Amino acid sequence: MKKLVYIVLTMLLAGCFQVKTTVDVEKDGSGVLTQRVMMSSEFLQRMQQMAQSFGSEEEDPDSFFDEEELKESASQYGDKVRFVSARKLEEDGLSGYEAIYEFDNIEGLSVSNSPDEEIMGQSPENMITFKFSKGNPARLQVVLPEQEMSEPKNDEQQTASEIDENTRQMLEQMYKNMKVEMYLSFDGKIIKTNSNYQDGDKIYLLQMDFKKLLEDPQTMDYLASAQAQNPAAMKSIMQNIPGVKVETKPEIFIEFK
Repeated sequence: MKKLVYIVLTMLLAGCFQVKTTVDVEKDGSGVLTQRVMMSSEFLQRMQQMAQSFGSEEEDPDSFFDEEELKESASQYGDKVRFVSARKLEEDGLSGYEAIYEFDNIEGLSVSNSPDEEIMGQSPENMITFKFSKGNPARLQVVLPEQEMSEPKNDEQQTASEIDENTRQMLEQMYKNMKVEMYLSFDGKIIKTNSNYQDGDKIYLLQMDFKKLLEDPQTMDYLASAQAQNPAAMKSIMQNIPGVKVETKPEIFIEFK
């Protein structure tokens, strides 16, 4: 399906997807990248309708799952990243896929820190990179892309405070199914890290469940403001909301054995 269709509809229905990115790291620096992308059935139906309006003759409702395209996507994560498998997923009114890739050296891997780019394509300036040192313990450094953390301007705060009930309901509908998650999982015990979000053998870089976030009126106001279109500013405010994990350090390290 045409990338233009993905881009336009993703912009129109920004909150209808769920993206989960996991990187499993072995002690020798090899590992597995798993990408799980889900979209609402309503979104996919609209996407198909728009594709037809652009002149596409596609009638396959499952065209979002394209194994050949996922195979080709391996190169965007690194020259030596290999496609392993992919499968179609259907659950809770959502459709999507899970794609698995493998690598021999995590230093050759790069992943996006913007979940919507898993749908629209990667941007070099938003890529997370890695440095790895073998040993006992092994040490992994995670380098996050630099983003300016800005606060909403006064006029934007005023705009957010004037949200009417119709806008509020629209946002609830738009974001109710949106979830994003990204974490690293280690083969062994983590003995030292400067990460803000360790959970056992996992290090979280990002975790947001927008259904829960929408229970906070201030979050709702922020999503409606112009600053909600600024990923850096969005992360800046989200990091202070209970239950949300957003790693803001430019570089973290993990030692494990």
